[in-house]
Amino acid sequence: MAPEKEDALMRPAWVYGQNRVIGGIHDPTDIEAGRIAGTVIAQTIKQHDDYKTEFEAAKVELRATLGL
Repeated sequence: MAPEKEDALMRPAWVYGQNRVIGGIHDPTDIEAGRIAGTVIAQTIKQHDDYKTEFEAAKVELRATLGL
């Protein structure tokens, strides 16, 4: 929806995942497995026509809200 904001959104997620490894809550493979699963799920959802319609509407709204 806002590729120019990707780094600002993903960097905290990356740090959060690494902190869970450092804290002994997860192994690095847990974090990687979550990333892979999330990617597969997202790609599957993106194939649905209703998703495509709703995504475009949400994208317009988000970009307007962010002033992009």
